[in-house]
Amino acid sequence: MTNAAPFTVARSRKGPGPYRGLIACLILSLGLVPAAGGQVAPEPSAGTDLAYERGDLEFILDQIEIAEEHVRRGGGCETLRELIPSALLPWGLRHVDGSCNNLMPHGEHWGAADEPFPDLTSREYRRAHPMSFDPLAENDVVGAETSYARGDGRTVVDSHPRLISQLVANNSTRNPAAAAAAAAVADVGGTQIDADITGIPQFFIPNTAPDEGLSAPTNAFITFFGQFFDHGLDLV
Repeated sequence: MTNAAPFTVARSRKGPGPYRGLIACLILSLGLVPAAGGQVAPEPSAGTDLAYERGDLEFILDQIEIAEEHVRRGGGCETLRELIPSALLPWGLRHVDGSCNNLMPHGEHWGAADEPFPDLTSREYRRAHPMSFDPLAENDVVGAETSYARGDGRTVVDSHPRLISQLVANNSTRNPAAAAAAAAVADVGGTQIDADITGIPQFFIPNTAPDEGLSAPTNAFITFFGQFFDHGLDLV
């Protein structure tokens, strides 16, 4: 593919650019100072190993300027393909709806929002439970079987929709999974403690690594990852 009007980052830097101040603020907020050889190094600070080189910040600025040129030329996946030397390069900024994430031919909408998930296997929906309470939808019938597969607008009654989540989060003595987990780490503090607001005694289960302490234990970052990963799937 030939580029009718190729874009070069160097050409776009003749002016100050709206993001120069942003990059400067980033440098100052991170405590970065110019170092020899055109690099950027952090000022000495105890308890930190975070450092950025000038090349890192220049790369970020490059992507912003490609995105600005992309908008100036009218947007679209074909326009973005013209601005970068290869569709396989992760250059520029992609759309929040996921379009143009894949610039290969016919892949522009792979992973984009409002696109159907392809089925790799046959669909199989397990049975739910009978309608056992007052109707919620117009066509609910008390006593009738409910199903995920019906798709007719009726309420689905499922007594275990979050069974896995409950087994993981429930530390009460009524949860056999919690009892087993506490027993497995009894030598490092796993034990039964007082009841919580439900009146049910709880287990204290120390935060330990699954490989007998050879690596760091889990922490809140695994929760953050799960949120970003799940919400990303929800978007597409």
